[in-house]
Amino acid sequence: MKIAAKKHRVMMGAFTGLLAMLGMSQITYAQDAAGAKPTSPQEVTKPADTRKSMLRGPSRVECDDGHYPLSESLRSREGWINLRLMVKADGSVGDIEIVSSFGSDVFIDIAVKRAYTCKFKPALRNGIPIDYYDVNFPMIFKMKDLEHAVLHKVGRQLEQVGKLVTEGRYDEAWTLLDEIEDDCTTLYEIAHLMLRRAVVMAHRGDLHVALAYLQHMNPIKSSLNEDDRALVDRLTLRMLLQTKRIIEARTLGRSMKDWGQRAGDDELRADFERISKAAYDDPVWIVEGEIPRDCPVSLCGKTPSWSYRLSHFRASLDQIEGNLDHVNLKCRGRKDVQFEAVPNVTWTIPDSWVGCSLVVTGTPGSKFTLIDEIPESQ
Repeated sequence: MKIAAKKHRVMMGAFTGLLAMLGMSQITYAQDAAGAKPTSPQEVTKPADTRKSMLRGPSRVECDDGHYPLSESLRSREGWINLRLMVKADGSVGDIEIVSSFGSDVFIDIAVKRAYTCKFKPALRNGIPIDYYDVNFPMIFKMKDLEHAVLHKVGRQLEQVGKLVTEGRYDEAWTLLDEIEDDCTTLYEIAHLMLRRAVVMAHRGDLHVALAYLQHMNPIKSSLNEDDRALVDRLTLRMLLQTKRIIEARTLGRSMKDWGQRAGDDELRADFERISKAAYDDPVWIVEGEIPRDCPVSLCGKTPSWSYRLSHFRASLDQIEGNLDHVNLKCRGRKDVQFEAVPNVTWTIPDSWVGCSLVVTGTPGSKFTLIDEIPESQ
């Protein structure tokens, strides 16, 4: 236990140094939204029913306990799978999508089989059971009584990653992280690995992939200690602000119960309040998007995409560089609506639809501008 504690202190010191090197406190933003207008907008979706409806999401009742795969148990290997489910009006599970994963492929098979055994209280709209899409379902594969520590080899390699980043040798740091991944067996090690991948990606300037690493850590954040989790939250919040994802930033900010108690929080709060106010006061909000590059399938899936939670009820694309395939509109509890990814076409969303995100797919590295605006009728 003493050895593990000592190793943890070394890792924390190295990671704190990596975060300090990011220089994320000097937040730079995309072009100001003031005065920006979509060119020649065309209404393609009009609100058919703007009445507010009462919606209650599904709640899980029970699932088959399943079992930990014996082959992985003998290797003392942990991991997790994050699934997205469709829960039918009768409370059974319909479609299942694998969002992200880490660990053995055996975990995926077990997670999917278990998800199909789950029973839910169905979602209700105005008291009537309905099919409900986009239910997050993480499944953790964790060994009992397995000490949260790192192997000496892994710990030394993680420290070496810190030195390489300090020297600006990001490609070498990434290659070493690939080697470390093969040796990671515990959630604790996996969490520190993903943190460093996020740091390297941030240094490379690819905030979208860096943010994906941090956000997909949610199922295993509990494996970190309080200080680690605080650092992850603050780094995530800074990246959300820098990429102007204000809805997600607000959600995270509300969950940070220790906000204001750590170094740098005053500056972070000031940035948060300033950009948050701008997003809601300005009728037109401009966001720069990019389809992630160099993002592994386990994190971004077979079809890389860029997603954004809408602040308002009208959106359009402009200034497309590269090739975009299509745009999916995902709203809380509703089936996806797909559009062609073309510039200067405006999508107006019924105000009875809540929690809507635009998901853009295309060739990795393709860039575009998303215009998120308040409809003229509001």
